[in-house]
Amino acid sequence: MDDKLSFRYEPPSGLSSKVVDLIERAFHIVAGTGKRKTPPETVIATWKRLYTHAEKLRCFTSLDRLARLGQSFNLIEWAQVAQDAERSANAAAASEYAMAVKVVWELAALAHHLSKDHAGFKRCKLKSIEQTLRMREGVDSFMARASWSRDAIRKLRSIPGMQTELEALMVELLELQAQAAHELSPFQIPMDLSEERQGTINVFKDLMLPEFFYKLAQICEVPEKMALHTDIIRDRSDSFLSDLFNGHIYTDTLGRVVTQAPTINFNDTPPPEWYDHESLRYLDILYQMWVESRVKPATQTLMTKFAVDDRHLMAIVSASPFVRSGFEHLCPGPRALPSGRHDVRLPSAVPTARKLATPCAQ
Repeated sequence: MDDKLSFRYEPPSGLSSKVVDLIERAFHIVAGTGKRKTPPETVIATWKRLYTHAEKLRCFTSLDRLARLGQSFNLIEWAQVAQDAERSANAAAASEYAMAVKVVWELAALAHHLSKDHAGFKRCKLKSIEQTLRMREGVDSFMARASWSRDAIRKLRSIPGMQTELEALMVELLELQAQAAHELSPFQIPMDLSEERQGTINVFKDLMLPEFFYKLAQICEVPEKMALHTDIIRDRSDSFLSDLFNGHIYTDTLGRVVTQAPTINFNDTPPPEWYDHESLRYLDILYQMWVESRVKPATQTLMTKFAVDDRHLMAIVSASPFVRSGFEHLCPGPRALPSGRHDVRLPSAVPTARKLATPCAQ
């Protein structure tokens, strides 16, 4: 049973998961031959030996798998699993890998729950949450520590009567999230848009003011929903790293998590909510490219050729049905637009420009 290739969380001379794979395969063969209720004595004896060995050497993950395997074939009762798992978890040393110990505490909690022992379930569940919080000690990043704290809070909420502990953990989480905000930093991706800028200038440089506004109204087209989804799926298929950037987390200025995008596997069908989150990132990049390659060169050309300023367009913006009352300052004239938040102002400015272009073109 000794295996020098055991995982780091398994004792060097313990029961490797590879051995457990073999006994699982043996039971699957037994079930496939129609002898699930009467397995061969050799298979049963081997399982008992491995189960005892895993418990004795505190091979927690192997013990968890063997216990679930034995119970599914009625070789052991849940009450016995609860006692064995809890005894093994209590014997774990302080230096044991927390996630491995957590596995056996979760096993004990499940066994107590299925045995209708509510006190035992709560006791083991709290021990499992303690191991989750221990994982914070193994990371240096405040963001990672906050993530472990959120996991613990989510599990603690499933246990009645833990309001005091929840409030204490929430205070710790807020402090960690505030520190995590300092770990966030922007990064830049250089893009050469000189050719696109020059193309925009060539389109607008010879136009008169009415034609200028008419072209400006059509300079950016809002992508259609289905075309946008098609581009997102294509980019996801072309990138083998796409699964690594699943489940985006959105935080506020204090580092507190506001919402989180759904996480999906590469072969899964994305839900509509996933498209919404992915579209935000895709459109943000698209809008930045539009602002730098189309909007800025066009508005700079307008300011160079004609004496047009914010004050000239404010009346049009205020009268436009596309702009809500009180939001006029978000879609001002061409000088403020390039330096503003393009992802907010650009969609508002385009309908306004269309409103302006129609009477001018006539």
